[in-house]
Amino acid sequence: MNIDKVLGSLKGVVQTTPHTWKAQCPAHEDANPSLSITEQPGRLLLHCHAGCTYEEVLSAAGIDSQDCRDTKIRDRNLIVATYDYFDARGKFSFQVCRCDNKKFFQRRLDEFGGWANNLAGVTRTLYRLPELTQAKGSRVVFVVEGEKDVDRLFSLGFLATCNSGGAGKWRPQYTKALEGRHLVIVPDNDKVGKEHSAAIVEAVSKTAASIRVLDLPDQETHGDISSWLNKDHTAAELKELITATPPIGETAAPGVATVTATDLMRMTLPPVRFLVPGLIPEGLALLVGRPKVGKSWLCLDLAIAVAAGGLALGKVQVEPHEVLYLALEDNLRRLQQRLKLLLLMDAPPIGLHFKLEWPRLDPQSGGLAMLSSWIRQHPAVGLIIIDTLARVKPAAERGGQAYDLDTVALAGLQSLAGQNGITIILVHHSRKAIAEDPLDAVSGTLALTGVADTTLILKRAATRASGELYVVGRDVDQQELALGWGDEHPSWTLLGQAEEFHLSEDRQKVKALLRESEGSMSPKDISDALNIDHNIIHKLLARMIASAEIRKIDRGKYVDQDSRPDAVQLEAPF
Repeated sequence: MNIDKVLGSLKGVVQTTPHTWKAQCPAHEDANPSLSITEQPGRLLLHCHAGCTYEEVLSAAGIDSQDCRDTKIRDRNLIVATYDYFDARGKFSFQVCRCDNKKFFQRRLDEFGGWANNLAGVTRTLYRLPELTQAKGSRVVFVVEGEKDVDRLFSLGFLATCNSGGAGKWRPQYTKALEGRHLVIVPDNDKVGKEHSAAIVEAVSKTAASIRVLDLPDQETHGDISSWLNKDHTAAELKELITATPPIGETAAPGVATVTATDLMRMTLPPVRFLVPGLIPEGLALLVGRPKVGKSWLCLDLAIAVAAGGLALGKVQVEPHEVLYLALEDNLRRLQQRLKLLLLMDAPPIGLHFKLEWPRLDPQSGGLAMLSSWIRQHPAVGLIIIDTLARVKPAAERGGQAYDLDTVALAGLQSLAGQNGITIILVHHSRKAIAEDPLDAVSGTLALTGVADTTLILKRAATRASGELYVVGRDVDQQELALGWGDEHPSWTLLGQAEEFHLSEDRQKVKALLRESEGSMSPKDISDALNIDHNIIHKLLARMIASAEIRKIDRGKYVDQDSRPDAVQLEAPF
């Protein structure tokens, strides 16, 4: 008996138990399947519940009665899983069925929409071919032995495929579909699996971009990648195995230690350490300003504060650290005079060191190596100030690119600061030209601000605040601060956020103007009288109304809160 032939001759076949099926009866018009097929020892029974005889059914279907006799019961069990195969355009091709006894069979749709348990006339394709076709060619493709393994890998975010029929069934069209791909072949852990893997390697060796054969550690005999993953192995481990396995024909590359995103998220890392809390973090900081703007005074005052554990910018408490100040544009007499002015009656801090000369930072001059050596000799150091960059910058070579030279000049300092958890402040001059973007004011190429972890731009201000400090960096919030300059005590003092400080200053001007005015004033009147941008005036007036400092009267006019309301001329009643 040939049960596949019998079932293949019928339409709308559906398996109902391990040994029974139902189908459309060929002997009459049968919209709802009324033909039952039962497999029994030695025979196959066909029964039409609509009344057609056994002979009528065989004749209408073209079934030879010999195909229904002398049969041995085949090992057919209930279907527990199905795997649909599609061509590259996404059109259904055929289906693989897995039974509860772990055996497989394949079927296709016949011309009537029922199942035919054969693949006659069907072009075999790789499993999940449409996803494979749509994916970028640079993605790794796993080639495994079964559909279950493919689906498991897809669930982990990998791209995978297999051929139908299991081991030993590789076809030439499969090789073409994998042309130019980076392949990772994962064989089942048995002789048949290894032979299947070797056959695939031989088939794709001339067309694949690369081929790796993965040997899974801790793998059981006859195990596959799904059973390996079931042992609590992870996708991250699988990626590490791929990286550690060289492609066929290549030698293993030296190991490169990396940190995975998963491991990184599990780490407990210390927070960024700030030399000046909220303003200057550890790392390389670039302090920029025009000549004579007060950069060196700021640096010296900061050096004293850090060495003594005092107040930076007159306001911010800092922790004590040793300080090295490379005052490369000064002499001892000038430094002494400035120290006297800044210290007043205080004793000089013990941990503050000066040096008036230093080699350039290129390897030939040895300046960077000397800094590293000094840091090792002074483990309590927290701040190094280099005043200025021009004095230590490596000399330009003929034909050298300016960007590359600036990168080399700063990269070594940045690395040195990061490795030792200290702050290095590098003093530099700004351009003469006015720039809309504060960073464009930095003299030199973009490499300077690109390499520096923090950039500080100091400039004079034509307001009640003597100066402004623009701060931007990787580990600090962007901010613009108002600074005050003390003439008797020549140092910079933090006044607050620049915008708030200027608004406070302008607020006093507006109140004074309205108080002295004989009547109400419009925003334009106030803007013209004070020479302040009208947008700033509108913003300021809104804040002052909210705080009840001024009043708004009819037609957009403003008066001081304490002023008497304008008299209103009453009209005669008649």
